[in-house]
Amino acid sequence: LEEHGKKDKDKAVMPKWTQDELVRGVDYAVKYYGCAKLPGAENSKETAIICDKQQEKIKKDQKVPEFRLRISTSGIDFIDVDTQKSTCRYETSDISFVSRNKKNLQVFSFITTDKKLSLKLCHVFKTNTRTQTLEACST
Repeated sequence: LEEHGKKDKDKAVMPKWTQDELVRGVDYAVKYYGCAKLPGAENSKETAIICDKQQEKIKKDQKVPEFRLRISTSGIDFIDVDTQKSTCRYETSDISFVSRNKKNLQVFSFITTDKKLSLKLCHVFKTNTRTQTLEACST
């Protein structure tokens, strides 16, 4: 697992990926807080509310699923850490919004369109550091 970035500060860290890395994909270790259906228009306030609600659902004694999130020029893959296989994939064209949570800077989310179900979904993740979250949102 490649970790990009050098310091865990809240200032802007511009990731330095090569074109080949972006095509292959950059991996981030994440905890998956789940997804929620968006009832209306997508915006940062709505996303923040969903982030908070998803985090509240996870109690300290519950196991939060861990994945490798592979972000590439073609989309985002959820890679199962045990099997090393993609369990879910969203094409870049299906991702409409990426947001970092203001209350917890290690949390971020993105909004996707599930074409099969005709739904907009907000997926919520937590990385190990604020820098990783910033980089994942910048990819």
